[in-house]
Amino acid sequence: MTSATPSRPGTHVATASSTEAGRSASAGVSAAKLARLREDRARLLAFSFSRAELLLEVDADMRITYCFGASYSLTGMSTDDLLQMPLINLLAETSRHLVKEIQIALANGLRMRPQGLFLKIKDGRMAAGTVAGFPLPERDDRFYLSFANKTEVNEEGLPRALESLEATAQNRDRSTGLLTQDAFTEIAARRLKYAKDHPDQEPLRLTMVDLHGVSDLGARLDQTEQAAFQRALGALLSSQSQGGDSAVRLSDDKYGVLHDANVDSRDIKAQVEALAKQLDPEGEGIHVIANELKIDMTDINVVDASRALIYAVTKFTENQKGDFTVTNLNESLGALMKDTVARVTSIRDILASHGFSLVFHPIVDLKTRRIHHQEALSRLPDGSSPFETVTFAEQLGMVTELDLSICRQVLKQLDAEPEAYDVAVNISGGSFESELFVNDLDELLRRHPKLRRRLLIEITESASINDLERVGRVVDKLRAMEYRVCIDDFGAGAAALHYLRAFKVDVVKLDGVYVKNIQSNDRDRMFVRAILQLCKELGIETTAEMIETEAQAAILTSLGVTHGQGYLFYKPNGRIFKRPAYSPIPDQWDPSKTRVRTRRSVWE
Repeated sequence: MTSATPSRPGTHVATASSTEAGRSASAGVSAAKLARLREDRARLLAFSFSRAELLLEVDADMRITYCFGASYSLTGMSTDDLLQMPLINLLAETSRHLVKEIQIALANGLRMRPQGLFLKIKDGRMAAGTVAGFPLPERDDRFYLSFANKTEVNEEGLPRALESLEATAQNRDRSTGLLTQDAFTEIAARRLKYAKDHPDQEPLRLTMVDLHGVSDLGARLDQTEQAAFQRALGALLSSQSQGGDSAVRLSDDKYGVLHDANVDSRDIKAQVEALAKQLDPEGEGIHVIANELKIDMTDINVVDASRALIYAVTKFTENQKGDFTVTNLNESLGALMKDTVARVTSIRDILASHGFSLVFHPIVDLKTRRIHHQEALSRLPDGSSPFETVTFAEQLGMVTELDLSICRQVLKQLDAEPEAYDVAVNISGGSFESELFVNDLDELLRRHPKLRRRLLIEITESASINDLERVGRVVDKLRAMEYRVCIDDFGAGAAALHYLRAFKVDVVKLDGVYVKNIQSNDRDRMFVRAILQLCKELGIETTAEMIETEAQAAILTSLGVTHGQGYLFYKPNGRIFKRPAYSPIPDQWDPSKTRVRTRRSVWE
């Protein structure tokens, strides 16, 4: 028998044991009454934490044992009606998979992240809402569910209230709810900053979790069970992480958990194995390797430390194959982290001292062989190519700083050398996706308005571009400012045609791989011819690089390539190439013999 007690306008509270309170009203403060008081305290605490419109308590059998809040407006039923009802009866068919997730969360003491669901209303209709779940230490045999009413749904059937949550979900793995690598980098930076600002505390740890046999486990589970395992795994790893939200999914079977010193990686291993075994219909489970790395923050800033951390972890997971021991995992990851930090420090030193030098490699008109403009190439202090350094910086998210540093040097030299040929500067495609970089570049270019027709910007394909539309808008803005834009190394990567379709550029620079074999390889010639035809129809100029023989130059010219670069014409030089001094106008100058331009080239 149950009873309802009004607590505030529009809300009611009911509990399966509430009628027992009257029986002991005159018996003093008995043990049973104290127990009930503790229960009431736990429930009140749960509701105050939930910030919800309706709080339900369920037991291990997934029956509702307590409810508080606006039950009628959400479900069309009173709190009395809900008591002892199987939770599954309250859920619409499409949301009944949540029962399994709740059982797992209850058994393992885990929280359940907010997510959308549909409740079944008494008259047969469905109401969209959100639900979150959590245990309390006072009642380890109960699980608390907080519901919020969101009557509107979007085109995908998700509550409108979840749209902001779904936007945040771009930074989360959909299956587990864990952070993506980019989001983890930001979170890790905050955690590491706090740790560095409080040196009296124990250093943070990173535990790498490797799930052996998880794909086999997935084959033994149905779709609902797989989803439940993924969510429970995410909740478990998050619960062990610092702040409850510092865990990352690196791949299908590899995860990372940033945590305090009081969390033991052996406990993480045991809990994940227990979770898998509990769900496995054959009781086999999986084998988990969890190894811990102590994070040393000495002599490195927090942003670089977080970048180095995620880079080292990512590379480590990519390179690990076959069987290995916890010992060599720790040694390998530790060594990789140490090497990564050293390389980051080296880049910082180069940037601080402007250690990149420039060499200039001319591009010529293939018909006249005259220098048309020149490409600025960066070199390390020892004169070597920075290709590996740039690639590393791209993977680490530092390439924007390198690109800006080189742009500054090029603009400074152009400003000081008014007679120099125009200069092309390389910028990683990934940099254009950074709003901070685009703003910094815009500010830099606006400080040199007279150089806008003397600078060509080459977009390199060494780093893939994810948001083509966004980068396309940046390209349009640069061209509107009268900067010429080129796609570099065209044809080298799979995304070249996507770039050409998305970006309205002035020049396409053919990758040297096509030039190298153009004499002997008919297919390469056919590809070049097709690219040139496409560029011609789009009104785009073309340049070929790595030309080393007259035969290559002749074929490219016959195909319609207008400009070329290579050792056949010039080698890179540490001094900027300058236009020859202008000759005085001869006394017998005949203006009728002067060629009149009828079309302005993008190069002018």
